[in-house]
Amino acid sequence: PDNELLSSGEIFVFPARLGAAFVVIKNVFETILNGYWVIVRPFLTK
Repeated sequence: PDNELLSSGEIFVFPARLGAAFVVIKNVFETILNGYWVIVRPFLTK
């Protein structure tokens, strides 16, 4: 019974963790991309 409860609980928890991880990765990626453009843009405009 404990194993079934654990697995059923993880079914609800896992998507929430996955969503949170996705948001964090997205924010980090956007930060890196913005920093990349700040560095690269002056070279492109020459």
